[in-house]
Amino acid sequence: MVNKKGWLRIAEAFIAIVIIAGVLLFVFTKNINKPSMEEQIYNIEKEILEGIADNAELRERVLNMEEREIEIFISENLPSNLGFYVRVCEIDNVCGLPNPAETYTNKAIYSKERIITSTLTEFEPKKIKLFVWEK
Repeated sequence: MVNKKGWLRIAEAFIAIVIIAGVLLFVFTKNINKPSMEEQIYNIEKEILEGIADNAELRERVLNMEEREIEIFISENLPSNLGFYVRVCEIDNVCGLPNPAETYTNKAIYSKERIITSTLTEFEPKKIKLFVWEK
C-alpha cells in the first residue's frame, strides 16, 4: 500500500468541496427574496376582485349593491387567517371603512378597488372596495 497518502488527499479534497458547496447553497437560499405578506395580500385581493368582475352573477350583485352574496364569495376565496370588509358604492364616493375602531384597530389594512361598469342590460357603474387585514 504505497499510495495510501494519495487516496487520503483525494478524500480530503472531496470533503472540502462538499463543505464549501453546502455553505454556498445555504447562503444563496437565504438571500432569495420571497414575496412579502403585503404583496401576497394585494395579489389575493386582485384575484378576488377579478373573479367578481368575471362572474356575471356577481357583477349584477355589485350593480344592485347586494353585498351579502359578494361577502360569501370573498369568504370562500380568502385564506382563513385574513379578515375582510367589502363595500359597494358609487364611483364618486370615497368608500372607506365604516368604523375604524372595530376589530381591525392597530392592524395594517390593505385595500384594493375595482370599478364594475355594466351588465348586458344596465349601465350604472359602481365601485367595489375590498379591505383585508391579518387576524
